[in-house]
Amino acid sequence: MSEVTVGQHKKNVLLLSAVEMFWGVGLGFVHIQTVAPAFLDDLKATASFIGLVAAASAGSMLTAQFLSGFVAEKFKKKKVTIIILHFLAPITWLFVFVTNYYFVNFASTYHIGKMSLLISMVVYSLIMGAIVPLYFAFISGLVQENRRAGAFGTIFAAQCLAGAVAVYFVGGLTKEWEFPQNYAMLYLFAFLLATVGNLFLFGTQEKVDEKAPIKRGLGDYLKSQVSIPLKDKPFRKYIYARLLLCANLVILTFMVKYAKERFFVGGTEWARLFAFYFLLGQALGNQVFGRIADKWSYKAATVIGSVLTVPAVLMALHAQTVQFFMLAQVLAGASYASIWVTHMNIIVAFAPPNERTHYIGLTAVISSIPMIIGSAVAGWVMDVWGFPVLSTAVIAINAAGTLLLWFGTRIPEISSQKEVPPTR
Repeated sequence: MSEVTVGQHKKNVLLLSAVEMFWGVGLGFVHIQTVAPAFLDDLKATASFIGLVAAASAGSMLTAQFLSGFVAEKFKKKKVTIIILHFLAPITWLFVFVTNYYFVNFASTYHIGKMSLLISMVVYSLIMGAIVPLYFAFISGLVQENRRAGAFGTIFAAQCLAGAVAVYFVGGLTKEWEFPQNYAMLYLFAFLLATVGNLFLFGTQEKVDEKAPIKRGLGDYLKSQVSIPLKDKPFRKYIYARLLLCANLVILTFMVKYAKERFFVGGTEWARLFAFYFLLGQALGNQVFGRIADKWSYKAATVIGSVLTVPAVLMALHAQTVQFFMLAQVLAGASYASIWVTHMNIIVAFAPPNERTHYIGLTAVISSIPMIIGSAVAGWVMDVWGFPVLSTAVIAINAAGTLLLWFGTRIPEISSQKEVPPTR
């Protein structure tokens, strides 16, 4: 593969940031950790149903991520596949808009709205499950190795910051509509903006692998995937820690439902504020953790991000006002950012350059298993015992994962942490 020059690096980061800005606004309007649970709660969904939606989404994502590496092997260029998938994913939001705007009008039809969200999120997760390993492997080849974490931080900070600003100012326009049309309009806005953002992908300069595509059957591919953690002991230990740290993702899904029940708030006005503060924390976290990873280590950045979950959950649990709860959302967003910036780069560090898609997909698949089980169980725990019991369990599991990551995992030296002069 040819090296990425400084000029190509800057151009690709700029174009990818533009893509993520438009997607950030769209994702902010339909935010999975805030807006979607708030919408389901306003549709009178129980915590168990919200957990079911999260579990079903994780299950569909698991399937797609496991097979995305197999698809990637067949092509030297991944760009066309990525562009097609990027245009397909937002169509699921258009489905939610049509269903809820035209067919959900009374409490007796709320089940239609809940099922539309379930179907939409399952199909969306299936498409995104195929996108994520391909996309992260793709963009890791568009930037210079010694500046990768900073580039990732910039790209996804642009996504989160644009989303935060949009949901705060533009999201307020939806108060002119009645429920559930107000939420439906958010999904329409998201569809339109993400579709426009996809156009910037055409301008990126892909670094093409000159090796011939691998020709092997699905059975051989699956055997090779299973063998990765078996033959790579350091990577296997990292996987163990990652499984425990999935508890962080599970708890974030239920924080908004807890706040809505405790403070008796509803509608898109509050949903957009939950999303705004979460995305604000995520934007800050992307920049901070990206810089920490480049200057010190990915392990340090990951551990700090994981530890942030504890004060976020405790602040949510003991918040006396909804305004104080919003500070917990900022910390939760920053913690969530560490998953995308640091974990993805750690996986890339373990993987040979031509197997990045395989490692990312395999890790995502393994991580999806506790997400499926954990989301379903967490919803039931919250319905039966409440958020305090759920948060206590999550903090304990998170602590175990953090300790295992810090003391029991050896992460390969990463080029972005060495003094490597940029290619000119």
